[in-house]
Amino acid sequence: MKTTGYRKRLIVNFRLAVSLIYLWKYLYRRGEIIRVKHVEFAYSEGINLVSTSMYYFYNEKDALLSFFWEESIDNIIPSMFKPIKWTALHEWLSYVYWFGLDYADRKYEASDFFNLRVDEIVDVGLSLDINKPDFNLLGACDFCGKCEECYLLDDWKSFFELHKDDVGKTIIHTAFHLLMFNKKFLRDFNEFLAEVLETQSDKIPLEYHSKLINGKIPRSTYWASWLETALYHRDKGCCSICRKNVTGEWNLTGSLGIDHIVPISKYGNNDPTNLQILCEKCNLTKGNKSNATSGFDIPLWNLE
Repeated sequence: MKTTGYRKRLIVNFRLAVSLIYLWKYLYRRGEIIRVKHVEFAYSEGINLVSTSMYYFYNEKDALLSFFWEESIDNIIPSMFKPIKWTALHEWLSYVYWFGLDYADRKYEASDFFNLRVDEIVDVGLSLDINKPDFNLLGACDFCGKCEECYLLDDWKSFFELHKDDVGKTIIHTAFHLLMFNKKFLRDFNEFLAEVLETQSDKIPLEYHSKLINGKIPRSTYWASWLETALYHRDKGCCSICRKNVTGEWNLTGSLGIDHIVPISKYGNNDPTNLQILCEKCNLTKGNKSNATSGFDIPLWNLE
């Protein structure tokens, strides 16, 4: 009798402990979500940047893309070794954004460039409560710099300059969020990074070059909770390949089956854009043999 009572208490205590573990995990993850500050995205400008960046990626590989690696390598490499929130994709989008803005400043008519900047300001949720300059009058005065219209234009230019970094960052981060759901593009982007890592590793900064193992980036041994949470929500708790729900595996093990889309053995990296969720079976099957991913997702609703 005593033994039976002891076993019952042991079972009850075990179940209670398991319940407390699940509760802790739930509250912890909920805390992670709460700590993510809600922001206003610039969807119109973000979509434009997504379209432009994909065009340059697939159609200008011998031009802009090659310059991107050479000019941005110092900023790209850190996230390839250790996942950070400003990813290699952020860096590519930033490169395209500032390149496009500089080109527009040099090539567009003054009024067209002005309207482009105003569209950005409006899309990120900023406003300036003053009149817009009349470009017909500015043309008539030949931008003399001494009349009321020129002073008004200067006020707008000062406003653009004051907010340009925040405006650019918002548009870039919006485009990043849109592209992070396109895992086929992420695979292609990281295949490009793998190619340049394999063929141009001599350009990697010395402090990182010394960490390479047989020319390859070491596999990360730790995934931050913010990254696990982000991947879980992006992939909606499903294996990227077979679409199995992996929530149960996460609850049981306390960690996700995070896979490198382009394997480390094929010159992949640890940047967040190269990661996806897989179930245990698909993770073991894929291993380091393929760059498999999929374009499947869960729609808001199905069209009959």
